[in-house]
Amino acid sequence: MYRRPADSAEPVRLIGWAGVEVLPGETATIEVPCDTRTQRSWDTGARVWRPLEGGEIVIARGLGDIRITLAVHEPR
Repeated sequence: MYRRPADSAEPVRLIGWAGVEVLPGETATIEVPCDTRTQRSWDTGARVWRPLEGGEIVIARGLGDIRITLAVHEPR
């Protein structure tokens, strides 16, 4: 899983991964632990880490092989 921030100046980040083998016709449920530290950026002015806002979660074998893209909605 990757996090593509809304701010295009921020890099896409690998936030978690898991491997599974699923045969044709089968389904599987997979839990992917995601590291919250990879979903933040350094605010040089305030000198603090800030969580990324918005963007997308990308499920892919690699960024050249994207399977699903999900919008990130911030809690209100």
